Order: sequence, then structure tokens, then C-alpha cells
Amino acid sequence: MKKLALGCSLSTLLIVLGVLTAALWGGSCYVTLTGEEVRVESAWTRLENACLHRIDLAGELLAIGRQVSAIPRDDLDRLADALDRSSELVASPEVLARPEAAETFEDAQDQLVSAVGALLEGHGAQLDQRAPEAMRRLRAQYAQVDERVAEAEGQLDQAVEQYNRAVTGFPHRAVATLLGFDNRVFAPPHAR
Repeated sequence: MKKLALGCSLSTLLIVLGVLTAALWGGSCYVTLTGEEVRVESAWTRLENACLHRIDLAGELLAIGRQVSAIPRDDLDRLADALDRSSELVASPEVLARPEAAETFEDAQDQLVSAVGALLEGHGAQLDQRAPEAMRRLRAQYAQVDERVAEAEGQLDQAVEQYNRAVTGFPHRAVATLLGFDNRVFAPPHAR
């Protein structure tokens, strides 16, 4: 009778230990995946903030440009359109999940950088004459923002790569599939 009772207890104990082991393993995988996801989202926020700062500076440049009557309206409209498009796309978290959204984000940032560059190249002297102190500050801040964007892109690329390895690698893949952790796309390489 004791052997039968001991046998039931041992098998019950083994089942309980198996369930606990599986729960601990699953919990550990979940914590790892969540940590990697937070790291990606933090890196995305740094990139987003740098791009938002770029947009703010471009808005200041546009305001100064509108005060200079010698600048053709088309050049100012090009910058205004790029600003509008960039403003709409920066805050989208879809950029991390969909390659086509990342490409759209990249295009908007490229257009903004191009429009700012064209305005500065074509009319920099006129802008400097109109608002010398503001333009000196804007040029210095643009250089800093470009560095911040490049650095944030590198951090995002690294975070996404590590996250994707965790999502697709053993042993996390099973938990990732069960809980809906999906791959992320990399930061657009030309959003500077």
C-alpha cells in the first residue's frame, strides 16, 4: 500500500515539477522578449525625437525663408511640403513593423533633408543676411541633429537585430509565436 501511495506521490510530484519548469522557462523567455521589445521601442523613440527636432529646425528655417522676398515661392513650398509629409510620418509605430512604412518614412526624411539643403545652398547668403544669429544657431543645430539621427539609427538597427534574433532563436521562438512577438524592420539607412 505504501508503494502505491508513494508511486502516486512521485508521479504527481514529477508532473508538478514539469509544469513549474515549463512555466519558469516560458516566463523567462517572455521577460527576455519583453526586454528586447522595450529596447527597440526606446531606440525608436530616440530616432523619432531626433527627427522631430529636425522638423522643428526646418520649420524655423521656413519661417526665416518666408521673410526673404527674394526666395522663390517654389523653394519655400518644397520645404513646406516636405515638412508636412515628415510631420505626418514620424510618429507612426508602424515603421517598426512594416518594411513599406519604413521606406515611406525614409523617403519623407530624405525629402526634408533635400529641401533644407536646397534652400540653404541656393539662398543661404540671403537667409544669413536676414537673420544672421538665428541662421548661425540653426546651422549648428542641424549638424548636431544629423549626428543624433545617425547615432539613433545605429542604435535602432542594433536593437532590432538583437530583438529579431531573440524572436526567431531557440528557445524563445515558441513563446514569441504563442504571444505574438513579430520581427521588426531595421531603421531606414538614409533617414539622415
